[in-house]
Amino acid sequence: MSDDNGNNNNDDRRERQMEFIINAQARFASDLAAEADARRSREAVSERRLNRLENLAKLFVRAGRRERREGRERINALIEAQMRNEAIVSALVEAQTRDRENINNLADVVRSIATRGGDANNSNDAGGQG
Repeated sequence: MSDDNGNNNNDDRRERQMEFIINAQARFASDLAAEADARRSREAVSERRLNRLENLAKLFVRAGRRERREGRERINALIEAQMRNEAIVSALVEAQTRDRENINNLADVVRSIATRGGDANNSNDAGGQG
């Protein structure tokens, strides 16, 4: 009977060992599941942050493109305004040149009349009297 008692003790010890192993595996599986959940949660947070960064980068790119486009439009407007101003200045220079020529011609006529002096007046008077 001592063999039966020894077998029972061995069976109890094996059963306790198996129960310990099964409980340890269950805790390990539970810990792994909890760690996997925590990892998924961290990944979700990281994914949201990455999405926000991507959206922010897209906004910066769009803003940069818009600023470059608007800058080109402003430069083109300045170029067009400069070209119009150059055309206006050119027309003013031509008008000023014509005015100068007209003033010079008028001055020549006035000088001519002044140098003839009274002769021009006398001849007109004489022509009127005769």
